[in-house]
Amino acid sequence: MTNNWRALARMARDRIVSSTARDVELILNAAAECENLFSVLATIEPPTARAYVLARLLPFELEVLRARCAYWAGDHIGYLDDMSALLRRCRSSARAARDPAEQAMWKERGARMSLIVASQLVEMKVRVQTAVLFCTNSAAPALRSAIARIYLQGGFLAAAAAHFDAVDVDPDAESTLKDMNAIVRAAAEGNWQAAAARARALLEREPENVAAINNYAVALLGMGRVKEGIQILADALQASPSATTTTEPYLFNLC
Repeated sequence: MTNNWRALARMARDRIVSSTARDVELILNAAAECENLFSVLATIEPPTARAYVLARLLPFELEVLRARCAYWAGDHIGYLDDMSALLRRCRSSARAARDPAEQAMWKERGARMSLIVASQLVEMKVRVQTAVLFCTNSAAPALRSAIARIYLQGGFLAAAAAHFDAVDVDPDAESTLKDMNAIVRAAAEGNWQAAAARARALLEREPENVAAINNYAVALLGMGRVKEGIQILADALQASPSATTTTEPYLFNLC
């Protein structure tokens, strides 16, 4: 534990104090107002009119917000059920759409719902199901990399390696993505020297890459060079506080 958490705490306090009371009140009342809205919508008669309003007139984002209220209330299973239902609706609506623009809209919504469901599954430590949710042979390099990292979190190194290898030979994958994958893979295998070397090489090209800075520091910590790793994190925080304080793993490692 270092004393860097004190500076971060002061920064967080300053941001909270600088926020207006009206904004805070709106956030706190969002869940109650959302439930009130859907309670009113549920009373629309006849049922055909209610179905039309919910399916055609109600903004999709409000349905997502209502589902999010379950998460804020601590009902993570209910939240996952609601989001899964919205994902199924996106898929069925995309298949039923005749207009290409409407079909693209529902596919984009479905992609966002998939990411939300995946995030919740990871939070609930249901990592294998999360990877299977996205697993496809035609996945984009960034998505393949995300799948590989999910497998790593679950301890499935061989499955992760297969996706990392696919990205490494993909000509469309960015070099930065390949480097980050190599760093994460080396760290997962306990090869801290290789991870540090790859991260250092990446930082020579992209010195402001916060994720690379964090991974380089972690590799140094894994090698037992604790003071050096912490100093790198602290220097990055001082140089660019707005960028580093939005990266949760970075803050965790620093404190």
